Amino acid sequence: MTRRDFLTSGVAALAGPVVFDLGRVAAGGAPYAGRGVLVLDNCDPWQRGKEKGDNNLSCYDLAGRLVFRVSGLNVCEEIGSPHKIAVDVRARRIWLTENVGHRLLQYDFAGKELLSLPDIQASALAVDPATGHVWVLRSIGRIGGSSLEVYDRKGERQAAHPHHGWDISYDRTSRTFWLAAEELSKVDPDGKTLVQKRITRWCSSSLAVDQRTGNVWVTTRNHPQAGGENALMAFDSDGVEVHNIDLGERSPFRVAVDSDNGMAWVAIFGGPVLRFTRKGDADGELDIKSLALEVEAYTGEVWVATKDEVLRLNHKGTVLRKAQHKRDTSQAWIASF
Repeated sequence: MTRRDFLTSGVAALAGPVVFDLGRVAAGGAPYAGRGVLVLDNCDPWQRGKEKGDNNLSCYDLAGRLVFRVSGLNVCEEIGSPHKIAVDVRARRIWLTENVGHRLLQYDFAGKELLSLPDIQASALAVDPATGHVWVLRSIGRIGGSSLEVYDRKGERQAAHPHHGWDISYDRTSRTFWLAAEELSKVDPDGKTLVQKRITRWCSSSLAVDQRTGNVWVTTRNHPQAGGENALMAFDSDGVEVHNIDLGERSPFRVAVDSDNGMAWVAIFGGPVLRFTRKGDADGELDIKSLALEVEAYTGEVWVATKDEVLRLNHKGTVLRKAQHKRDTSQAWIASF
């Protein structure tokens, strides 16, 4: 699927006409109608035992201007940067999960809270663009102990499936979902397992789908006791391994894919940012102290979160825009829209 295909089939065909005013920042509570990036930070070092944290969800436009910021969120550090933020493009809704506050939250693009579902501990989310339902990887606080639940836009649970994972991503080429933890799984919209295989001794830290080929890229982490490897892996649509790249002592926290050219971008925790071609060949690295990153589906440009700011890069890695976090953060989660 090319970038043009994504724009037409992935957005317009599902949502009808979508107008993006790139210059308009939400004012007076009006929902933002443009494109940009959402960043969840971990600015508050003390979350445990507090009913309310001081972490933030910040929305920036393509010029790096702050559109809105939601404060009072309760999250903490974890083993990677999974998809804790998911955007429902058709309804212009933002879903977010707190790993300490244990809430599933929904906002509009003015930053107004629309839903808050309590007692939902989850690691990652993905939206089914065909239905608008959000798929939630529930957790019980340990790797391998989770389930997969589906909620509609009103927050009503529609289904529960006996699948577990740490991260989740939607595959537009097959209209399925990929899940990764110590196993890699692929499930259809009815929850039927299509692929399931063990890929690491410990856990995956993130995954991303190449929306042109249907291949999935997965980063895995090493643990001093549990084992495992710091690696970047790729699998075809049937789950057959096509790449296994040893990252040595570097800890990968997030992978994202430019589906137009197949480039996989990897945020090593604390830097650098690595790039690999669709064939698995190294394509250089950038000296950026990264925490997380995301590729814009519309342009192929890349957002990178660091401890104090979020950067917008072009395809070559040149910094185009910068935006400051509210305060320094020890970790970040990110979603472009």
